Amino acid sequence: WIPVLLLFSLSCATPGYGPTSAFGKTRIGLVAFDKPGAQVGRACAVSYAGLYATGDASTEAAMKDGNISRVHTIDVEATTILGLWAEACTIITGE
Repeated sequence: WIPVLLLFSLSCATPGYGPTSAFGKTRIGLVAFDKPGAQVGRACAVSYAGLYATGDASTEAAMKDGNISRVHTIDVEATTILGLWAEACTIITGE
């Protein structure tokens, strides 16, 4: 039982912010220059057991995804599953 408990308590793959748990999804509003815009862009990065990470969660990638030139809001969303998989996404609204 001890190895199983350690597996769930270590949370090797975490997004680095927000609460962590076995299963969790957190959305944090970072910046609001204006009301949320009509266009939405999303860019994500994924971590596997804290050993390998891939993806581009930059604001530039999110702006490109939503074809946004003027940013209204920037949010960050973090999802984690059992500390083995974590995803961090930048979500931008604008025009």
